[in-house]
Amino acid sequence: MCVVLSKMRTFSDKLIKPIADRAIKLHITPNNATILGFCVSVMAAGLIFIYPIFHYILIVTSGLLLLAGCLDALDGAIARNSHRITAFGGFLDSVLDRYSDAIMITCIIFVGFPNSTLCVPWIGLLALIGSLLVSYTRARAEAAGAKSMAVGIAERSERMLILMAVLVLQGIPSLTILGGDPMFSYTNIGLIILAILTHITVVQRIIHAWKKLPDTENSTDTTENK
Repeated sequence: MCVVLSKMRTFSDKLIKPIADRAIKLHITPNNATILGFCVSVMAAGLIFIYPIFHYILIVTSGLLLLAGCLDALDGAIARNSHRITAFGGFLDSVLDRYSDAIMITCIIFVGFPNSTLCVPWIGLLALIGSLLVSYTRARAEAAGAKSMAVGIAERSERMLILMAVLVLQGIPSLTILGGDPMFSYTNIGLIILAILTHITVVQRIIHAWKKLPDTENSTDTTENK
């Protein structure tokens, strides 16, 4: 899977470069693309609430997630091609990505509230916690001095591909299994997979950080501000 994703990234980089050059000519900044991608992602999440009355809306949601992912790649390409890579731009991109992930999974959990429709709530919460911790462990380790923390089996691109796939399957009524029981819905199965893979990734990053960070006492107080 990693090899396939690597080839997909190489192909997408070649595809996005001319689009980024065009965006630069239109005076679109990297932060503009980041914010636009976030808005598309929020729109995709909001459409999930239409699912109880129109199942096929999840296919639209998956398509919008793909668009949001393209915009997420585009902001980096614009930054590189225009030589406008900034620390704040990377920070903004990371924060909005976390918001996007949290909003998407939260919407899946709350569709049909107070009854479960697309997933079992506690499974959704496990997937949400895992997704956020994957990013947090990388950020915290890199802040402490660890390098090359982009490790693990469930980085953001992998997580988005899983979500898009199960949303498409769930959005086709004829593929419904076991009478629509939330426990066996495609979205719930997808979130189970996400919960497992994200927490494995967290462990992988903890082990990687343990190997990279010096195991010596530091006189400087490194306690994180709450």
